[in-house]
Amino acid sequence: MDAASWPRDDKLQPLPFVAQIDLAEVAAISGKTPLPDKGSLAFFTGREGAVVFVPQGQSNMSVMPLSGAPDLIEYGGSPDWRTDLAGRPLFPYWPVNFTVLDVPPPPPDEDEDAYQAFLGAQVAAVEQLFPRRKYFLSAREAFAGPPIPDWWRTAIHYAGYLDKAVREIPKLIVSEQEFLARLRKTAEEAQSKSPNELKTAQDSVARCERKIAKLHELQPAFLEFAAAVSDFSKRRDPWALMNPDETAQLASLWARNAEFGAFHFNQGTFPLDYLKDQMFKALPAAGTPEFSAFPTAVRNLIDEKRAPRPQWWFKAIHYAKRLQDAAQLGVPGALKWREEQIVSLRKLHHEWQPNDALAIFRRMLGPKSEKVTKLEADIVKSAARLAELHRLEPAFKTFVREVNEWTKGRDPWMRMLPADIAQLDVQMKRMQDEFKDFDAYVPRPEELETSTLLAMATADERGYAALPEPVRTLINRDCLLPSGGWHQMFGRGIEIQGDSVAMREEGYIMLLQLTYDDMMHWGFGDNGCYQFWISPADLAQQNWAAAKMMFECG
Repeated sequence: MDAASWPRDDKLQPLPFVAQIDLAEVAAISGKTPLPDKGSLAFFTGREGAVVFVPQGQSNMSVMPLSGAPDLIEYGGSPDWRTDLAGRPLFPYWPVNFTVLDVPPPPPDEDEDAYQAFLGAQVAAVEQLFPRRKYFLSAREAFAGPPIPDWWRTAIHYAGYLDKAVREIPKLIVSEQEFLARLRKTAEEAQSKSPNELKTAQDSVARCERKIAKLHELQPAFLEFAAAVSDFSKRRDPWALMNPDETAQLASLWARNAEFGAFHFNQGTFPLDYLKDQMFKALPAAGTPEFSAFPTAVRNLIDEKRAPRPQWWFKAIHYAKRLQDAAQLGVPGALKWREEQIVSLRKLHHEWQPNDALAIFRRMLGPKSEKVTKLEADIVKSAARLAELHRLEPAFKTFVREVNEWTKGRDPWMRMLPADIAQLDVQMKRMQDEFKDFDAYVPRPEELETSTLLAMATADERGYAALPEPVRTLINRDCLLPSGGWHQMFGRGIEIQGDSVAMREEGYIMLLQLTYDDMMHWGFGDNGCYQFWISPADLAQQNWAAAKMMFECG
């Protein structure tokens, strides 16, 4: 598609491109449809959206976004949108395969039970073909290393955790009783205050009394439970594998954890993998006598899981780009926030001053209230911080230039050497230590790693091939579907706010649905989706300009 045929909005600004569908592939997989069986359809978002037919022979050429086209960020795209080395935005690349769902025709809208059954059948048909997404892809998931075996060490760790909680019970009860004493004193003082303050204080006392009573009531059962876990794990070889029945018994014990949340930190309900992760994190560091005493196979597995995640130059390049965003947007935002804070504090200071006929004398001669004194100190502190930010601004912009110069011309898909990784770590630490007030647009290290992973997964063939084979396998096994629903052509799509229902009731045909999809950098509202519709008459005439785009989110 050339610049002349690229659709534009009413301000002649190019629309953001989101997908291109090969119609020959659609025809090959689904048979005869109302669509042409050659060429492709290109889909664009924006305020109105557009559908453009691309003749056969013109759809295989990679196209850069047009100059002046807005980032998809304005329409739900991620701020981690990939760019080339010149800073130009690049389209993410995710090849599409078509699969026909074997489901009965949807029932009439008025038959709610039948419609719910249809939705269930549609989900079941999808799940027969693809695993449903259970999590957003992250660097932590992708490079998790080998799974933690079902070692007895996990049960032993849990028994030790509960034993510590048992020993802390007297201290916990004393702490709660001291807190109750403070609450009762507050309630006494509230006797002379408003009824609402008194009721709030009394309610707090009642809640604390109930909590203490519950601790005493649950203590015998908790002691019995902790003893059962201890007996279960006693005299076990920590590195021996539990059999399936033993693992199931540990899972059953761990599931009771929430019953006794008042006594320990892990108060919610978590999967057994959470306990295994906690056990693993508590293992001693390499090089210590305790670690050296572990069996060789155990040490090797621990070393493999603890190995540093690979780092590519894209991470540093993207970090430099987000630093530029911080210099352009974060600095003015931080200065404005401090300035507005000072104005607000001064206004409050004026309101708290005496303002009667003798106010000027009382201000000069009378003692200041504690809150006015504190407010004046806050104003001085904020003004000093604002002056410090103005002083830091030139140094920060110099820092941003230096990081960008360091990353300039680097191959984004080359792995960084240890010395380069160390230098990037130093730069990130300096950002946090010296320029923290300007970091509103700067991702954290793990966020940068995930952005790099997603950029590589949706890059050209060379970028994708630079991913380790296990990561590519993970993506192709678990991440082929979006994290919520799925992308879809035809049929009844996602119905969120009612617009899509109205289009269908008017007889329109859904050409394409694109949903929230972290792999594509698409953060469409609250799990929202774009849908493109066309009337049967316009479809028969291939009047693509008449297609309508709808956007809905929760």
